[in-house]
Amino acid sequence: MYKSRLCASSPPGVWTLYYVSPVNPDALAAAGVTDTAAFAARVEELRTAAGVPPERWLDLHAMLPASAFLDRMNHLHPSALRTVATKVLHRLRPVVSGRGVAPTR
Repeated sequence: MYKSRLCASSPPGVWTLYYVSPVNPDALAAAGVTDTAAFAARVEELRTAAGVPPERWLDLHAMLPASAFLDRMNHLHPSALRTVATKVLHRLRPVVSGRGVAPTR
């Protein structure tokens, strides 16, 4: 069901990037999530279950240290926002410029 919803949300000819926002590691720890490898595996399971191909998925959940966040609600410092925007732009640039599929890394 979830897979069909994601696939249906992209009209033919529209290139969609799905991304996982950075998550404050202190917030994860406070919520009892201590196994970061297991959490990363769950994020990958979500991608697979949703049927999103790797080239359309950008996982940034573990990209930033706790110091990049303003709070445990995952609000970012301005410099961290720029870092995230740069990563997204890097992934989208080939698509926006018409040069084909975005890179996977």
